Amino acid sequence: MRILLTTPLYPPDIADPAPYVKELATRLSPHHTIEILTYGHIPEAIPGVRIITIEKSSILPIRIFRFTRTLWQMSKQSEYIYSQNGPSVEVPILILSLFSSKPTLIRLGDQQSLQKSLSHPLLKKLLCLTTQSVYSVITHTEFPKDVANCIKNRHCTERPLSRPEILPFTEYPTRDFALFEESWEKHVATLLSIFKI
Repeated sequence: MRILLTTPLYPPDIADPAPYVKELATRLSPHHTIEILTYGHIPEAIPGVRIITIEKSSILPIRIFRFTRTLWQMSKQSEYIYSQNGPSVEVPILILSLFSSKPTLIRLGDQQSLQKSLSHPLLKKLLCLTTQSVYSVITHTEFPKDVANCIKNRHCTERPLSRPEILPFTEYPTRDFALFEESWEKHVATLLSIFKI
């Protein structure tokens, strides 16, 4: 499969969804063609994954226009688009959905962005419009009823665990790494089954 991952954050950014997208791309790339579209300057490379960045220093309308234009071009060669939430990505996804029937999934995994969207009427409306325009929505939590009602095709999955820290002078976290691997294997399998629906 050719999968395009779109995200507002990517390492060296540290807030979710940055590490999530990198981990997902690393796990999918041995078996699928993966491309990433993100905002940033110097993204952390993943062998075999093409990463396109849109400069963050541009003013907001120009930045979103560039992201939308690049998304349109890259979507033509992808079978699926898997997007992370955040208004700077939701606007381009919503615009793309008006002109393309490409299967697009959005993951509402960035809790900080989600809280901001739910507390602002305009951003909340944007979130609802975007979730209605996509093929499927991936969530990890329950939502207020008014938002849950506007999500038409929702798959609630467990959030994959974060990579355990290896600290000096402590025992290697063997059990934590086993749980981390198990959670990611389950998450990737769930996503691939949703992609193939």
